Amino acid sequence: MVREKLRRFFRKQHSDEDDLKNLKFVQGNQFVDDSSIHHVSASTTKPDLWQRAFDEIEPKEQQLIQSILIPKSYKHLDSSDMNTDPGVMDRLKALNGVVETVKTQYEIDQGKSRIKEPTRKIIKAVLSFKELIQAAVAFDPTGHATSVWAIVSLGLTVCLYFSIPNIQAQLTNRYGFQMTQNYRSQKVAWLESCAFLAEILTRYGFVEGEYQKDPSTDQHIETALVQVYVAVLTFAAQVQSLYDRSRVVFAWKSISGDSLSDLQKSIDDAESHLGQWLEIVDRREQRDRRTQLLEKADRILTNIDKVMESLNELNSKMVLVELKIAEEAHYNANTGEEYQECLQETRKELLQDIKSWATHPDKKSVFWLQGMAGTGKSTVSRTVARWLDKEGLLGGSFFFKKGGTDREDAKRLFTTLTKQILERLPHLQEPVKRAIKETRGIGSNNPHEQFNELLFKPLKNLDLGLKSPLILIVVIDALDECQVPADVVAFLSTLPKLSDLTHVRLRFFITSRPEPTVIKGFRPIVHDEIILHQIEKSIIEHDIAIFLRERLGRIRDDHGLLKSWPGEENFTALVDMAVPLFIYAATIYRFLNCEDELPNDRLQAILSSHLTDGMDNIDNEYSKLTGIYLPVLKHIISQKGPKELRSWMNDFRRIVGAIALLFSPLSSISLAGLICLDQMKVQSRLNTLQSVVSVPKDSDALVQLLHLSFREFLVDHSASAEFWIDERAGHIQLAEDCLDCMNRGLKRDICRLSNPGVRRHDIGKAVFGNHVPPELRYACRYWIRHLGNGDESVISWRLVEDFLKLHFLHWLEVMSLLGWVSETIGNITALQSLVKLAVFLEDAKRFILKNRQIADEAPLQVYCAGLIFTPQKSIIRREFNREFPTWISQFPRIEENWSAELQALEGHSDWVQSVAFSPDGRLLASGSYDKTVRLWDPVTGDLQQTLEGHSSLVFSVVFSPDGRLLASGSADNTVRLWDPVTGDLQQTLEGHSSSVQSVAFSPDGRLLASGSADKTVRLWDPVTGDLQQTLEGHSSSVQSVAFSPDGRLLASGSYDYTVRLWDPVTGDLRQTLEGHSSLVLSVAFSPDGRLLASGSYDKTVRLWDPVTGDLQQTLNTHAIVDDLEFSPDGRLLASGSYNKTVRLWDPVTGDLRQTLEGHSSSVQSVAFSPDGRLLASGSYDKTVRLWDPVTGDLQQTLEGHSSSVQSVAFSPDGRLLASGSADKTVRLWDSVTGDLQQTLEGHSSLVESVAFSPDGRLLASGSYDKTVRLWDPVTGDLRQTLEGHSSLVFSVVFSPDGRLLASGSYDKTVRLWDPVTGDLQQTLEGHSSSVQSVAFSPDGRLLASGSADKTVRLWDPVTGDLRQTLNTHAIVDDLEFSRDGSYVTTNLGILVVQPGHKNDVSLSTYACLPIFIEQQQWINLDRKNVLWLPPHFRPSCSAVNRNLLALGHASGRVTFLRFRL
Repeated sequence: MVREKLRRFFRKQHSDEDDLKNLKFVQGNQFVDDSSIHHVSASTTKPDLWQRAFDEIEPKEQQLIQSILIPKSYKHLDSSDMNTDPGVMDRLKALNGVVETVKTQYEIDQGKSRIKEPTRKIIKAVLSFKELIQAAVAFDPTGHATSVWAIVSLGLTVCLYFSIPNIQAQLTNRYGFQMTQNYRSQKVAWLESCAFLAEILTRYGFVEGEYQKDPSTDQHIETALVQVYVAVLTFAAQVQSLYDRSRVVFAWKSISGDSLSDLQKSIDDAESHLGQWLEIVDRREQRDRRTQLLEKADRILTNIDKVMESLNELNSKMVLVELKIAEEAHYNANTGEEYQECLQETRKELLQDIKSWATHPDKKSVFWLQGMAGTGKSTVSRTVARWLDKEGLLGGSFFFKKGGTDREDAKRLFTTLTKQILERLPHLQEPVKRAIKETRGIGSNNPHEQFNELLFKPLKNLDLGLKSPLILIVVIDALDECQVPADVVAFLSTLPKLSDLTHVRLRFFITSRPEPTVIKGFRPIVHDEIILHQIEKSIIEHDIAIFLRERLGRIRDDHGLLKSWPGEENFTALVDMAVPLFIYAATIYRFLNCEDELPNDRLQAILSSHLTDGMDNIDNEYSKLTGIYLPVLKHIISQKGPKELRSWMNDFRRIVGAIALLFSPLSSISLAGLICLDQMKVQSRLNTLQSVVSVPKDSDALVQLLHLSFREFLVDHSASAEFWIDERAGHIQLAEDCLDCMNRGLKRDICRLSNPGVRRHDIGKAVFGNHVPPELRYACRYWIRHLGNGDESVISWRLVEDFLKLHFLHWLEVMSLLGWVSETIGNITALQSLVKLAVFLEDAKRFILKNRQIADEAPLQVYCAGLIFTPQKSIIRREFNREFPTWISQFPRIEENWSAELQALEGHSDWVQSVAFSPDGRLLASGSYDKTVRLWDPVTGDLQQTLEGHSSLVFSVVFSPDGRLLASGSADNTVRLWDPVTGDLQQTLEGHSSSVQSVAFSPDGRLLASGSADKTVRLWDPVTGDLQQTLEGHSSSVQSVAFSPDGRLLASGSYDYTVRLWDPVTGDLRQTLEGHSSLVLSVAFSPDGRLLASGSYDKTVRLWDPVTGDLQQTLNTHAIVDDLEFSPDGRLLASGSYNKTVRLWDPVTGDLRQTLEGHSSSVQSVAFSPDGRLLASGSYDKTVRLWDPVTGDLQQTLEGHSSSVQSVAFSPDGRLLASGSADKTVRLWDSVTGDLQQTLEGHSSLVESVAFSPDGRLLASGSYDKTVRLWDPVTGDLRQTLEGHSSLVFSVVFSPDGRLLASGSYDKTVRLWDPVTGDLQQTLEGHSSSVQSVAFSPDGRLLASGSADKTVRLWDPVTGDLRQTLNTHAIVDDLEFSRDGSYVTTNLGILVVQPGHKNDVSLSTYACLPIFIEQQQWINLDRKNVLWLPPHFRPSCSAVNRNLLALGHASGRVTFLRFRL
């Protein structure tokens, strides 16, 4: 009943936000508008009913109401509102805050249709209530009603909170809520409850307004209204209480539960006394006004719908922008080339066959149209594409073009097709966007992975609900002009999967020359095929005759020639000359169609060169093309005198030679800039060659040869010595042109970016265009390629050397800016084979390998991270010393020479457990704890594939001997077999009952062995996936398996301390090798099979005779051996150890040849002395080291701890250094002499944290033994043992005045102690996971605690009250207040402190900290990322002292950098 009455009333309420503009205040507080609401004097004698209600609720509830945070917004406040009563102003701001919150909720919700009604109700109620308080200042002067409105806003805010996906996931894990459909239903119910509460406030607000205007007083009315207000306040207090205790989940459930029922009951009881007043309010509304207001309310939400629709569309486009496409590859793209389709009545039978294939539902998925050069393949392709487009069958098209940059790049093929297919099938947008987001760098991945992720998977899962499958055709033209032959094979290998598509039948129409690579790729594909040059001569002759008759007719009409021109005999001769090559006929037409010369003169020149051979020898088609190109060129020069001819021929070789040899076409302007000729001269020469060269009228459009066959003619000396282009000399000339262009144009920060940390993807294309012209881009990309194609005996090596020593980094910058940095590795490798700059180039290659990743991400880092972290003796470092950043005054100490490490491949999100090279060395596989296998190019470091499918950790990867399969063993108990070329999963081998620790192929590839934690070895047929044998005998987990080189033995190493040798054919056990005193982790056979090595947890490698089982050698490694590998020649055995070393052994003598060291152990803690003159570091290597932060020199090594040092701290006067260790002790050292002063014993477990009191008289230590101990640092006496924590103590800290000691623990609490008496003062509860760190503010008024629950909480240490909760979205294990207490520095970022905001979520990554490390990868100065840290320089801990930054590393090293701030 109540809900229905409220609905009727609410439909009549007003007003809209637009109405606020018409409101006016006259004579103080008198309110005037066109409604009939009357002014209520501020001096009314009737009581404040909200205050009466407030007085009647419990004191605890009163405190809760007063603690409600009021949201405020200044939006939509009229200028006249700004001059009104301050109390009214505050309430208007609060109500605007409610409106903004509900609008935000509506904006982000995906199911808008379900929440539109309750959100509309809330907005209308708020607007009506705003009118009420504007009209009656005396209404709710204490603001208690406004507090209830804040509860409505709180409800909406929590709705927003639960709309965040990761919050939904956390609640599902923590509370078991299924945050899907159930969540959405409850959210709608909650919004409806908020709307109900809003309706109550508005309805009874108007009732009270009418009552306040009545001169009489009625106690029953007042009592009834107070009853309603008491119920509302009680309800609001309950919600606030739940929210205050961080029980938002339960507040969410309660708001629409029993509490709301109690509220409704109170209202029902009050209604009997308010009937007449409700009727007064109801009568005051008119129907037309109601309709008007409903329309206005709907308009508010409709506007939001439009805005969000536009934003969603923009977001979709932004995601799809990540797909790099070839803009001009579409069949009808405006490329400046002549667009040709088949004329009517030509190619009739051919086109009919293609159309029949395209439309018949049972035809094959691939049609290959092959033909020799000039047979008209591209013209047919365009005709087919146009017809398919008209019929609605065209999925997409890609016309390859050699030298066309993106059009010759197969990595642009599927990205381009995907964008085109999305226009046909918008249903694919969501799955494609998801693939882009989930597959890192999909735009740069190999064609097969692009096909799988962008097209195959989305299409396979797409169901359009059609009765018959939808057919879409993709047209691919000139596949043979793809730049990389391997990419052709990769593309063609995807096509067999097309038959697996059911709802959408994707078909491919492909044209190409019959090149060997293409023929090989088509062999395994079931396809239809037509060979153009094998079509009957009469059909080709007929089609060429129609073409020439139509084109010559145009010339006749344009020049006003006789209708009989060129004469039937001449016409027949032209047709005979052209057959079977359409390019010949097209060239005849272009040659004859010259504006500056009569067609008849040119016709005679053509006929005089008539060759007689035609269809008789198809292999001689090239000779036919010579027969047209040669007379065309001879005719152009026929009228030139000797001097003019020499000039013309020089320009011809310079201009046309460049066009013919360029690896990517340029415009006439850019070409002139590259070869240093006047642009007008270039354009003039090209205009005379339009019969063989495409010369666009737009000087910025690309100039290209009309057909590839013309290039072949030019570079063939036998075709014409007169017009011959010396290819090798031409490439050298272009290389020198490129060098000259780069010398003129390259410089540091060529795009004027200024910020050294700017990301490449954040730089607009226009920036590149403005600062890096096309000819400079070309020169940077292709200069080395031109050198490689030239005659190296005539190369000016001094020119190359001078360029590299002046511009190497500038060149690398541009290549990085343009996304080509990976190409530079191959470029330098190619250059190494040519020039005598071996030392420089080797150093340059190491530099690129080391910095490829960051150069690709932030190109200007080549001058920062690139130079700073390059070895001291690097040539690049020495030659480019002038390029070092000037904002660093003290550089870190770097090793002198390059280490053995070539590059670090980053991409896995967890530990990498196994790596393996493919047999040909072209791929590197890595298996990781992140459940994926990744395939890398070991030369460039580029990620080629990410193989996903395992549901748990990947322990082992191995290639089959022929490289066609990759096996991976996982903790999900399976072995998976993958095709490493396509990334497709071939087999999943199931049978193990526990994790698969190791996999190995037999030498012939016919068997695959898997060792498992289920104590067995299983042998599989990798082709069929059938289980062949199960080898049982080990009594514990099998960690490693290996076949002997002849395949007759299989070795298995186990946690049962033994190695077993098996016959893989019969499964019989041959030998059990015993001798290790601990777990066997690895086994390996020598290449000749005469030795078997086993590595163990007992810190030895044992060498066995696999035939007799005799022990040959025992190598003491002094470290746990996790991996073993023999060199290919068997002369060295490498052992990888847990102590981060690799040792090389002579397997015959057992001698240690080398120890490859780079790591000691991780640095756990660093701290500056109070005067900043020393830095102390504590490490897992059991030492404390003292460093001079100015010079970076090691001052002292404090040895004595018998286990890792977890924490260090200086005394306030800097004279003592305390170190807490895993050896359960605290040690006190003299920081000047390094002498040990005290050893404090008492803890029964690891000491995690130490801290001095501000006066230095106490030292606190927190331990895993659950206690905090207080010591006298002078005498070493134990003063107090503070017990109370129920789990490990992670962090201890004194308050600035020394009167409190805080401790954070794994038990999820912070405890506050009196360090004098040892009494517990407070236990601060609220964190839902372990407390990792604690810190006091400088004034001692706040205590911050960082937790594994991904929050930082700010407490009042005196009262124990929670003041603020800051959501950090990651674990905070280190925090410290700024000197002014305005922000908290954490390992994640800067958290801004906002006093008075109880549960505000605020994370500012930089705030105002001058030096900061972002995500352990970037050093940030003044809010900008300026220096990237390579993996081996990323800190495990850090400390800042003014402008000095100290980094502690996992290697045990400490690095110092000083900045000019």
